[in-house]
Amino acid sequence: INNFRGFYDVAVSETELKALLAYLNSPIGQRVIQTETQPQQGGYEKLSISALKSLPVIDPTSLDNSTVAALADLFDELRENARKDRNCEVVLDRLDGLLQRVM
Repeated sequence: INNFRGFYDVAVSETELKALLAYLNSPIGQRVIQTETQPQQGGYEKLSISALKSLPVIDPTSLDNSTVAALADLFDELRENARKDRNCEVVLDRLDGLLQRVM
């Protein structure tokens, strides 16, 4: 059985959502998520609802428009590279660098 977690009743623009997704897929975001996961059998990891609720994430509505746009563009580039099985490391490095400057 698989459970689905999603965003509900969140009032953000598409660009702001992409900025948030960029953070969640970034090495910084992955390290934050990793601190809250529990190892499971078969190499899987579990992220509980209570841990998810307290997970620190960026608020894209509090960032300036140019930062949100840059994060959204990097998310689009990351998604495109992943879909085409291209190396994502360069994009992830740029994403990490941007997030380190704004956090």
